[in-house]
Amino acid sequence: MNISVVICTLNNWQMLDKLLGCISMQNLLPIEIIIVHGDNNPETKSISTKWNKNGLNIVYQSAPRSLVIQRNIGIDIASGEIICFLDDDVVLEQDYFRSILEVYKSDSEVDGVQGTITNNKKPSFIKNAYYELFLLVNTYGNGKLKKSGLPSFHSPTSKPVEVMVFNGCMMSFRANILRNNKFDLFYEKNWWGDDFETSFKIAKTHKLLQIPNARLFHYGNASFGRSAKLAYMQGRNLKYIRKKHGFDKGLNKLLCMWSDTGQLLLYFILFFKGEGADYVMNWIKGLRTK
Repeated sequence: MNISVVICTLNNWQMLDKLLGCISMQNLLPIEIIIVHGDNNPETKSISTKWNKNGLNIVYQSAPRSLVIQRNIGIDIASGEIICFLDDDVVLEQDYFRSILEVYKSDSEVDGVQGTITNNKKPSFIKNAYYELFLLVNTYGNGKLKKSGLPSFHSPTSKPVEVMVFNGCMMSFRANILRNNKFDLFYEKNWWGDDFETSFKIAKTHKLLQIPNARLFHYGNASFGRSAKLAYMQGRNLKYIRKKHGFDKGLNKLLCMWSDTGQLLLYFILFFKGEGADYVMNWIKGLRTK
């Protein structure tokens, strides 16, 4: 059994160089590393060439500037039995790929595996209680999709645990499963949610695991609440996810409204801290997008 790695990147060649150096030191190397670049600058291509000469099998592909299009191009190119997506700003521990492949080899019913982010900080008791009360995004939760349509990414564990949502920085799937469940082009220009929604769709009929011994450090863990553009993406894409999976129907619609109230309160807190009304306006604009 072998693994293809897909790295979707955009002009972040310094971190990409660091990641490829980290991959070169793995106990088990992937059969190929597909770098799908949403541009065509010489630096990213030069780094790909450098590591190709240094023992890695690099496949470089330029693409439109769209994360889901880049992901789908990577799926089309990949020849491995397992396809692993990594963000360009992660650093892997040395046995990352070996740990993932061992799970696939030992259990034929497992169709998706993700590792564990080592720098994922547990929120305070008050913050966590607020996230749970209003069914908001939780980065230290139970690995499920809440009735609000928002993810509860699983906290680090000491043993493998079945989950229904993956974090896009480190998700992997059997290639045949993924080719039948490509990323939804609705997210073509607004990428928020493509990772957990796709994994949730797959988890409805396939077994997905989070494992403790495939470990990585993720630099890009900034909160979506700190970007007005991301606030718009969340509102727009959350509305779509709710409709696609039936969360906006019947009594559950009340839970969605309750969750939106909690999110609105968070954005008003940012506003009163002087961080701009554009968070609130962009999130509402996204929710109202047809």
